[in-house]
Amino acid sequence: MMKFYPLVFAFAGMAMLLSCATQVAPGGGPEDKLPPRVAAVYPAPNTTNHPNELFVKLEFDEWINASVPRSAVSISPPIDKKMRFEVSGKTLVLTSRAVLDTGTTYTVTFAGGIKDLHGNMLATPFQLVFSTGAKIDSLKLLGR
Repeated sequence: MMKFYPLVFAFAGMAMLLSCATQVAPGGGPEDKLPPRVAAVYPAPNTTNHPNELFVKLEFDEWINASVPRSAVSISPPIDKKMRFEVSGKTLVLTSRAVLDTGTTYTVTFAGGIKDLHGNMLATPFQLVFSTGAKIDSLKLLGR
């Protein structure tokens, strides 16, 4: 009979613990109304001598929606192949099979179609400038 006392106490203890806990979903907090912000970027802004392949990586301060419309990203000067987007959590990677022109300054603009998981869009477009040459073109024409 003494062998069963520990077993009885164990079952009684389990029954007490299970009956005391009330399971309720957490209350959450205020609704997220803040737009996602760029926390890190590759290549660094104004990078020179960038390889002739398009590879841009943005890291946001929160998860973003995996659906990125083509109109949300543009590149100037235009490239001859399609751009591809890959989203994983907070990271957006932009690639293309296009070979970038040598000695050219590119501007990639990320606009409002990029949203967080609550539907908040980028507050302002984010521009990344880099060059496949030794200098960044000023985009200014000087002369008389």
